[in-house]
Amino acid sequence: MNKYDFLENHLKNLENKNRTRSLKNIQEVSARKITLESTQYINFSSNDYLGLSSKTQNFEDNTLPSGATSSRLVCGNLELNSKLEKELSEWKGTQDCLLLNSGYQANTGLIPAIADRHTLIFSDKLNHASIIDGIKLSRAKLIRYKHNNLEDLQELLSKYESSKARKLIISESLFSMDGDYANISQLVKLSKQYNCLLYIDDAHGSGISGKNGIGPCEKHIKDIDIYVSTFGKAHGSFGAYCCTSAQFKKYLVNTTRTLIYSTGLPPALLLQNINSTKQVIQADVERQKLSTNIETIRNFLKDESFNTIESKSPITPIIIGSDQDALELSEHLKSDGIISLAIRPPTVPEGTARIRLTITADHTEKDIAQLKQSLIKWKNAR
Repeated sequence: MNKYDFLENHLKNLENKNRTRSLKNIQEVSARKITLESTQYINFSSNDYLGLSSKTQNFEDNTLPSGATSSRLVCGNLELNSKLEKELSEWKGTQDCLLLNSGYQANTGLIPAIADRHTLIFSDKLNHASIIDGIKLSRAKLIRYKHNNLEDLQELLSKYESSKARKLIISESLFSMDGDYANISQLVKLSKQYNCLLYIDDAHGSGISGKNGIGPCEKHIKDIDIYVSTFGKAHGSFGAYCCTSAQFKKYLVNTTRTLIYSTGLPPALLLQNINSTKQVIQADVERQKLSTNIETIRNFLKDESFNTIESKSPITPIIIGSDQDALELSEHLKSDGIISLAIRPPTVPEGTARIRLTITADHTEKDIAQLKQSLIKWKNAR
C-alpha cells in the first residue's frame, strides 16, 4: 500500500461524483465584472453586494508597518484597532466590539471560547461550515433543529429545559446558500424564555438593509449576546468583528484562541475597514438599487417557475437537483458571458445542487436582461 493512495482514491471519488473543485486564475474582479482566462464576463457570483470593493479608497501611508508584527495581546494592537472597534459598536448600538481576522476565524474561535463539553448548542441545520467547525472544536453537545423551524427549536429547548448545562442558540441571520432570513425576533424571544445565550452570524445580512445598513438584526441587536459579522461581504474588504457587551469582550479577549494566537490585521487593512464602514453607513442609494435588482430578478425567476426557495435577498439560488445538471447550467451561462457557479454537496444537501446567483447594486438593467435571456434559452432547450 502506497502512503499516497488516499489522495488518488479521494480525488477519483470526487471526479466520479462531479464534485472536483479547482482554483481559477482571475485577472480582475469586481461586483459586476470578472475577467477569467483573459475573457470578461458579467459576475453573478460575488458577495460584494454594494459594489464597494472597487470604490473604497485605498490608503498608502509609508509611516505604517506592512504588518501588525505580532498578535494583538503582544504588541500588535495598534490604536487603529480600538478606533475601528469603537466605530463598529457605535454603528451597531452595542457596548463593545472585538476585531478578528476573518469570519471563519471568528466562528472557530468564539464558539469554543463560549462553549465546552458541558454546553448544549442548538444550531440551525443549515448553518455555515465555520459554525459547524467551531461547534466541533468546542466539544459541546450539538442539537440541530430543522432549518428555520422555530417550532422544532422550541420543542428541543423544552426537552432540555431542566438541564443545568450552559445553553447556546446559534443561527445565521441570512443563510449563505438558501438566501432566506432567520426570524431574529423569535430567536430572541426563545433565548430569553429558555435562558439561552444567543449567537447570530450576520455575515451576509449586515450592510444590505435597515437604517444605515445595520441589517436584519437592527431591532434586536442589543438582545443578541454574540453578534458576528465580516468586512468581506457588503464592505468589500476583509476581516471580521464581534459586537457584544463590555464584560463579554473582556472574557473573549482572554479565551478566544484565534485572537490570542494570530497576528493582528495589517494597519493598512484596518484603515481600509474604517473607511469602508463609513461608506456602508452612507450607502442608501446602493441599498435601494440592490433592492430593486433583487425584486426584478426574483419576479422574473418566479414568473418562469424557477425554484428559488422563496429567497428575497441578494443570494438567489436556482435549485437544479443533480450535480451534473447544475454544472451544465453554469457552463451554459458562461458561454453567454455570465459567471455564476454551481454549488454542490457537501456545501448543500444531497439532491439540491444549484446555481447560486448573487445580486449586487452594480448590476445594470442590461446585465439582468442578459441573465434573463440566457436562463430562458437554457430552460427552453430542456
